[in-house]
Parts: sequence; C-alpha cells; structure tokens
Amino acid sequence: SDFKFFFTRFLIIFLVFIVVFFTLFYYNASQELETSKSNIKVEQKALLDGKKNYIESVIGSVVKETALLADLLNQQEIYQSEDTSSLQAKSVILNRVSKTLIAMSQRKEIYDQIRYLDLNGHEIVRVNFYDGKAIVVPKAQLQNKANRYYFKKPAQLDCNQVYVSPLDLNIEHGMIEIPHKPTIRMAAPVYDDYGNKRGVVIINYLANYLMDGLKLFNLNSGTNYMLVNRDGYFLYNNLKPELEFAFMFKNKQTQTIY
Repeated sequence: SDFKFFFTRFLIIFLVFIVVFFTLFYYNASQELETSKSNIKVEQKALLDGKKNYIESVIGSVVKETALLADLLNQQEIYQSEDTSSLQAKSVILNRVSKTLIAMSQRKEIYDQIRYLDLNGHEIVRVNFYDGKAIVVPKAQLQNKANRYYFKKPAQLDCNQVYVSPLDLNIEHGMIEIPHKPTIRMAAPVYDDYGNKRGVVIINYLANYLMDGLKLFNLNSGTNYMLVNRDGYFLYNNLKPELEFAFMFKNKQTQTIY
C-alpha cells in the first residue's frame, strides 16, 4: 500500500510536470512562430513597397523625359518640315531633329525607339537603338501608326499631358517582334508656337531594364515575385516565364493568375 501510495503520487506529479512543460513549450513555440510570421510579413511588405516605388520612380523619370522631348521638338519647330516646300529646308530641320534624338537615345541606352509622328500617324523621323548604337531609320522604312492605340490616345491629349501605355510586347509590321521585347510607350503631343497641335512624340522604353531592376529587391531566392496587369495576366513570372504576356497570343488567353 505504501508503494501504491508513493507511485500514485509520483505519477500524478510527473504527469502534471509533463503537462506544464509541454504547455510552456507549445506557448513558446507558438510565440516564436508568430514572431517569425510577423517578421516575414514586415520583410515582404518592405520588399513589395520597394518594388512598387521603384516602378513608379522609373516610369516617372521616363514620363518627364517624354515631356521634355516634346518641348525640345517644339523649340526646334519640327512641324515646319511639313509646312515648307523646300527640300533643303526640310532636310535641315529633320537633320537637326535627328541629331537631338540620336543624342538622347545614345546617352540613355534604354529606349528602343524614339520617333515623331504627324497628326495622320506618319512617322516623320525615327531613331532605333540597336546593338548599342542609335541609328536613324531611312525614310523608305518609316511606317504609319495611325491605327495603333499608342498613337490614337496621345493624339487626343492636351498640352503638358503624357500618355503611358500598358506593358506589352513590341510589334513591328503587324508581327510580334522576335526575340520578345517587353515595351512601355510614353507619348506626348507637340504643339506649335500658336497653340496648335502638330504631332506626337513617342518613346519606346525597353521594360527589360525595369524587370532586371526588380530582381535586385529579391532577398530570398525561394520566393517567386510576380508582376501582373489589371486583367490578371503575368508580365513577369520568374518561375514560369512561359506564362508571361499570354494576352498577346490567341492560344493563351485563359492563362491568368486567376
């Protein structure tokens, strides 16, 4: 009976100790887990905010340069190339403007195309940045962009307004350019000294530079950061790049984040 009494008391005390120990262990583990979750949320929010601010800063910078270029073309009176019948005078104006666009393209190295279009959508002068060099496109290769959304919308803007296009893949001669070239287009109307709208300046920003910049914010290589447009299509997906820009292809229209 003495043994039973001692053993029963010992077992009860031992079980109570075990329950208290595991309760404390569970509480501490739960607290550590919540702290870890909280730290991850703070870190991820900071990274996402950093990415958001980076995108806004980059786009804002290009918007300002687009507006500046519209002012420069106004000062250089590029629209006079349409008014004059003198081939020599027209050549002088276009040559002056071409040098301005070449200088800007060569210095920045992030603009695939810089061009000025008249109100009918005809490219008057265009500079392409290819293989590290800014090149003036010959007159015979200039195109009409009257039916493209990135001309129609900015052609309706007022003075000092800048149009920012959605991010998509560049199209040349009706075909998606290969290799794919993610592009954001900034456009602003150009006015003459009398306040008449005369044309539109368009800058094609190479969005690959934007994507590369976003990668610098990734602290955890195991985390997949994605950029989607307002319709849920992936613009950037590091783990599944084949899903990017699905809206540009007829056989991928359903491949959204949803």
